[in-house]
Amino acid sequence: MVYGERVRQAREIRGWTQRELAELVKKDKSLIAQVEVGVKAVSDDLLSLIALTTRFPVSFFTEPPLTEFPISGILFRARSNVSRKALVEAARNAEHIFNIGMSLARQCKGLPVTLPISRQPATLCARATRTAMGLDPTQPVHNLLRALERMGVWVIALPKLEGRDAFCVWARSEGQELPVIAYCTGVPGDRLRLSIAHEVGHLVMHKTVLKPSSEMESEAYSFGAELLLPETAIRKELIAPMTLTSAARLKPRWGVSMQALIRRAYELQIVTERQYRYLFFQLSANGWRTREPENLDVQVEKPRLLRKMAEMIYGFPIDFRQMAAESHIGLGELKSIIALYADKSEVAGKNESNVSPKVISFPRAEARIRR
Repeated sequence: MVYGERVRQAREIRGWTQRELAELVKKDKSLIAQVEVGVKAVSDDLLSLIALTTRFPVSFFTEPPLTEFPISGILFRARSNVSRKALVEAARNAEHIFNIGMSLARQCKGLPVTLPISRQPATLCARATRTAMGLDPTQPVHNLLRALERMGVWVIALPKLEGRDAFCVWARSEGQELPVIAYCTGVPGDRLRLSIAHEVGHLVMHKTVLKPSSEMESEAYSFGAELLLPETAIRKELIAPMTLTSAARLKPRWGVSMQALIRRAYELQIVTERQYRYLFFQLSANGWRTREPENLDVQVEKPRLLRKMAEMIYGFPIDFRQMAAESHIGLGELKSIIALYADKSEVAGKNESNVSPKVISFPRAEARIRR
């Protein structure tokens, strides 16, 4: 049996409209629409064409439909307004990988979800989350993605999708509610950590909120700032007068951008608005608003859970051919997905620190402004 929903899912994973798929397979759009809703049966010739065009094996379309993320329940962080088509493409890609992971999880012992849910003020929620993670309240979060995975959060790495950073959703699958964070690869490590922390805030504080708002975004930002830069600890290190040099020294330790550190200092009233603006003026003058110095780059974290389960089931190195056949996915695509996750050799005996120890200095006279 061929499922029309699987045709739609395959099309949306590739980011195509019905018209675009119809043009690619040289059929009428109305036929594609009828196939997707189950009104029209799929001939063997059409199925072969769709499979070839979408790069999914025929077996993909004969499996029951995937668990779908509710588009209305997705909270998206983006560099600009995200179109519905772009949102659907990202959501379907995340669903696709999530369902591969769920098929693996059925053969492994799952982790309980220990992420706290609360509608308290953002800073209190962030502190409670750090406690649930088992973190020292005075120390940086060295590997945020692994810490979240240990709390039962599904962290899904997606191919680079322009204009999008990350989104989160509470997914319903097999009678469970599972917290999911999906992020787009290809962004700097410091930006990734801030995006992920922001999404954790949404999962913790906004599980039952139906309509996104600017207030929710502000709460998620405050949560992320406290999660990565806890006030009690960072006040002892963000010492006035703040300079670009002092921000540069703290960036490797805390794994966030110089800009985030400067903004945190302003929010905590460690620097004045005039100092804050001057420091950002200096960042702009040096071209560091879009690209901070390379020798301060924060290591890009990788999630581990999906690949770990694959290694447990298919061996190390992974038998990709067997996994691809059982996951109903092309071999090349499967390898591309798994490559976004850390393998056993990457984490074995590795220091958990996520940042480079390098520090850059700036001329003191240029980097300081008096109160």
